[in-house]
Amino acid sequence: MTNNWDDDEEDFEEVESTPSGFGSGSDSFMGPMAYVFAGMLGLWALLAIYSSVTSKGKTFADLNAEFQDSSSAEEGTLTSTSTKLLKKISSPFSSIFTASPSLASTPPVQSYKIPLSCIPFNCPPARMAAGMTFDEATGAIFLYGGFDEENFRDDFHFYNSETYDWTMLPPEIGSTPGKRVHVRFAAVNRFLVMFGGSLESDLHSDDLFLMDTKSDPFCWIKVNNNNDDSNDADDNIADPKPKGRYGHAVCEYGSSMVVFGGFGEGEKYMNDLWLLDCDNLETGRVCWKYVQPGGSYWPKGRDSHCITACGDKLVLFGGFDGVSTRIVPPGEIEIFNFTKKEWSSEITCGSEPRPGSGNAIHPLGETNKVITISGNSSGIFNQMNVLDVGATPMFWSTVKFDWHGDWTMIPGQRDFFSSVFDTIEGMMYVFGGRGGGEEGILHNTLICANFREVSER
Repeated sequence: MTNNWDDDEEDFEEVESTPSGFGSGSDSFMGPMAYVFAGMLGLWALLAIYSSVTSKGKTFADLNAEFQDSSSAEEGTLTSTSTKLLKKISSPFSSIFTASPSLASTPPVQSYKIPLSCIPFNCPPARMAAGMTFDEATGAIFLYGGFDEENFRDDFHFYNSETYDWTMLPPEIGSTPGKRVHVRFAAVNRFLVMFGGSLESDLHSDDLFLMDTKSDPFCWIKVNNNNDDSNDADDNIADPKPKGRYGHAVCEYGSSMVVFGGFGEGEKYMNDLWLLDCDNLETGRVCWKYVQPGGSYWPKGRDSHCITACGDKLVLFGGFDGVSTRIVPPGEIEIFNFTKKEWSSEITCGSEPRPGSGNAIHPLGETNKVITISGNSSGIFNQMNVLDVGATPMFWSTVKFDWHGDWTMIPGQRDFFSSVFDTIEGMMYVFGGRGGGEEGILHNTLICANFREVSER
């Protein structure tokens, strides 16, 4: 709202020049009394509102959320009408609004403005559906495989964010994961752990490969993907390891890799949840644990979805269940609680993204927030959103991009991209993908979104 101060001054001049019975002629002493009387009425009104609000179990923070009408994108903070009014209160009674922490809680952030840039230097060949992960131990981003419109790929690269250099690693010594697409791998402890994906000869692979990032040279090792007899696998499970699949989702949780869903043999959309204990991988022992959820809720089987761990919660976003990409109702998101071992569909508010297939989700540093990348367009790039998992209810915020670069190199919307979040630098990196739909071109540029300030809050 724009304040027209010139109009306000004219109004005041008209009031002062019009006899009103107060402040004119010999009755000028009534002016101060009128202001005192008006002030008492105002104070009485504020106290009445405070009493009414608190008696209904609401706080002024609730009012802030209900009456929010604007946001400051540059600063990443929300400014609401009620917040502005509270800041202008200067009387001693204003302490009633700030004495209680519950009354002074910060409203949720509506929107973040994030610098977005393109790093086109010395990138690997264009591709889609490649595997990509970030390793905190080395600070490197690893990229494997994918599809280049003609062939499955087996090349392996890593990116150094300090030098902006891509390096193609030489052909592996020993076993190799081979040419595969829809490959998924995670960095756990000091290992890269790869499971599943599609090979030209095996569309639903159950291979398990490991790479020790401290080894020199780097070397993939194919592990016997069978549970060790000494582990505590559930005897009631027919298969003590996950079946072969592609289009599944993986993430790191503590010292384990989590696997959920995917598309398996028999045209089956899967909804099983597994944990791979990575504490003893250097010994060659494999310990898969099937997670049998309690409770009454269980997500539908799907592929092309994404998961990430946030505290003791696993956040599941998007996917395709064979019928639709709208698997849960609008305003809800699926959560697995590791402590309770239960799935639930949680209510969210704010500007939620539309889930789809081929989306991405990553933890936002050490905060209780996660970042999603959906297939919808933001104009410059794919739409990004931030979900505050720690809020009640969980709150979606939008991301607005501040493009830093040549306007002829705007990345645009794409699908089947690969992405990681650099938890050290607070950067989101997106590589490759296909733009323009099924007949679109493949990309080979690296896109960087700077979330550093947000991840440090």
